[in-house]
Amino acid sequence: MEVIADKSFQRDFVKLPDEVKVKITQLYDVLSDLTLQEVLSLPQVEFITSAKNFYRYRIEDYRLGFYITHHKLHLSRALHQKDMYRYFPPR
Repeated sequence: MEVIADKSFQRDFVKLPDEVKVKITQLYDVLSDLTLQEVLSLPQVEFITSAKNFYRYRIEDYRLGFYITHHKLHLSRALHQKDMYRYFPPR
């Protein structure tokens, strides 16, 4: 599956702690090798009920927000859990 990092994700990524950056980098490599169904079946992935095709992935106290369009996975936000739902999904 093709994985695309949005500009908002890139801005968030720079501000993250180093240990979380390492985990997200490893996850990026894994996601590119998985199919859509395999990604959605990961235990840390949860559907966001308020929006269609929006999901979150849990990494410690941080959340990785992403959405799916035309079999492409778009990484949208990477924020602390207290800030995640204020900014994702976009309104």
